[in-house]
Amino acid sequence: MKNLFLILFFLGLTTVNSQVNVEEANPPVKIPLKLSGNFGELRSSGFHSGIDIKTLGKEGVEIKSIDEGYISRISISLSGFGKAIYITHPNGFTSVYAHLSRFNDNIEKLIQAFQYQKKSFVINRFFKKDEFIISKDDVIGYSGNTGSSFGPHLHFEIRKSSENLPINPLRFGYPIEDTIPPTIRGLFLYKIGDKFNKRKKINIKRISSNTFQSEPIKSNGRFGFGVISDDRQNKSYNINGTYNYKLIKNDSTEFEIEFDNFSFDEKAFQMKLMDYGYYVDEKSRLIKIFSDSRLKTNFIKSKNSGIIDVAENDSIKIKILLSDYSNNKTQVNINLIGTSDNLDYYYDDFSNFNSLIKNQRILVFTKTAQRLK
Repeated sequence: MKNLFLILFFLGLTTVNSQVNVEEANPPVKIPLKLSGNFGELRSSGFHSGIDIKTLGKEGVEIKSIDEGYISRISISLSGFGKAIYITHPNGFTSVYAHLSRFNDNIEKLIQAFQYQKKSFVINRFFKKDEFIISKDDVIGYSGNTGSSFGPHLHFEIRKSSENLPINPLRFGYPIEDTIPPTIRGLFLYKIGDKFNKRKKINIKRISSNTFQSEPIKSNGRFGFGVISDDRQNKSYNINGTYNYKLIKNDSTEFEIEFDNFSFDEKAFQMKLMDYGYYVDEKSRLIKIFSDSRLKTNFIKSKNSGIIDVAENDSIKIKILLSDYSNNKTQVNINLIGTSDNLDYYYDDFSNFNSLIKNQRILVFTKTAQRLK
């Protein structure tokens, strides 16, 4: 773990395109790693800043420090992370362990003293360097269900200490058994306009195990694509988020989203990445594989907007690739054919209204309007 920490630190956390196998990488639990939540997946509070590790459906599993360092922070809250420990390592990274049921005996005694002194259950205590030394593999606490948790698990993070920058923990070589590619639940086409974007669902069919073909798209103008997808790992029923989204035009990558790291300032950017109007209506997260606002983030890996211009007589081949961290892929092939015709669109992308577009007529409903049955 220490060697990989140093390699990533001195590389400046440039994108790592493949997993790195490191014998000395220590996981925070000694049971097989199975995830109930991926890094970067969209949550109600924003992008998920760590991974959720399953703990056999129970509390009390030993949680161990992944490397040597010192405890830099301990927090206890009724929501959020619940009981959490932050360990700063000498190689420039901080590991975070959250939703614990309790700490080890020594930490418990210390924290109880702080609570009595403050006369409060809720605490947020910071420690100085070398004040509370931790060795690699020390048991620091036990898995739990405290804070904003809906079942026993460990929320685990690794951050670049100097920037408090969350990093995908899977970049550190942790073994996850995963041979299952992402699942695509829906493909959508957006007609990009000056004032709003119109949305249309596109039919797709499976042509091989992990490859789909869309119906031909015949139209003209400026277009973007969106997908609904999710991912699973072996021997786990949990539905998790997709790691990488890539839009390829005629064999050239036009737009890419990859959840390797993001800043906490970007945590709420999910509202710009997903179609929020669709989420309000359908309670499903539709990810736009384009940016009509040239959104600048750590997780958008391309300089282009992902918007495709189609003129009459054009013939453009589009591929959408969905990948997980184990490089399992699902591919959708799309043929864009430039014609003078325009497609019929049924929904738009207003952020403040729900609206229905049919035969050039627009019906606009406020969010408080009663839905017709």
